[in-house]
Amino acid sequence: MTGEGSGVAETDYYRHVACDDRTTIVRSSALVRFETIRGNTTGTISWRLRQPALTLYWWHQGFAACRVDVAGERVSKHASGDLGIALVPPDASSFGEFDIPGSCSYDVAFLEPLLLEQVDMAFGDVPLICFADDVLKSGMRDLSGWRHDATFGLMAEGWALQAVARIGQVLGSRPMSETAALGRGQIGQVQAFVADNLEQHLGLSELAAVAGVPASDFAAAFRRRTGMTPAGYVRIKRMEMARRLLAMTEWSVGRIAVRAGFDDAVSFSRSFRASEGLSPEEVRIQRS
Repeated sequence: MTGEGSGVAETDYYRHVACDDRTTIVRSSALVRFETIRGNTTGTISWRLRQPALTLYWWHQGFAACRVDVAGERVSKHASGDLGIALVPPDASSFGEFDIPGSCSYDVAFLEPLLLEQVDMAFGDVPLICFADDVLKSGMRDLSGWRHDATFGLMAEGWALQAVARIGQVLGSRPMSETAALGRGQIGQVQAFVADNLEQHLGLSELAAVAGVPASDFAAAFRRRTGMTPAGYVRIKRMEMARRLLAMTEWSVGRIAVRAGFDDAVSFSRSFRASEGLSPEEVRIQRS
């Protein structure tokens, strides 16, 4: 787990949760970091995250509603029954708000990339926010109650392998060896298409069509070749375009938002602040 606290690491990984009154119990092994977090607040908790690990959350108390943006996909949910599990793919830039009616508690597990490589499992870059799964919930409950002693590593990594298998069932993922491979020419075509079409919607189906592979294979094949998800790559290119336009033009924030492929100035400013730590206006003032 990288970028603990409010800072942005040099690798562009970060994690920040705006909740003053909270306690965190941390247990870790070589491949798994597991946290149990309890807080007391009434109102809204803001949150932003980008990690190289597959991140799994389980809210078991105090979650009323959320408004979350994960890799450019917006999700708005009200808590209903056991819909307290959230999965954030590796490298996905995520931010949002959670409405908390009082005290809250949740567990979060970070599954390192090496674990996914060891089990030869590829996941797409589509997150699952607010879903129910008794198998994952039961495993996280067991791990939360485990002592942090010499046996924790065995328990954590055994649980993680089961969790990866279960997530694979939920997402319908397949072993990496069974997914299509992308050649250098195909990657170049996709990158050129992204550069020329930032103002357009650039989803998995559009990019997979350019590469000439099934959409179900494209995300894993692209990440295996480039080290990042398609959504992560598009996000980086949108931000690069936005930074250039802020530095080189006097365009309004709204015009820059459209040119860089965002829906509007509000969503652009929110994404820009989550990525850069400053608003577009603040960046422009710094450079003036």
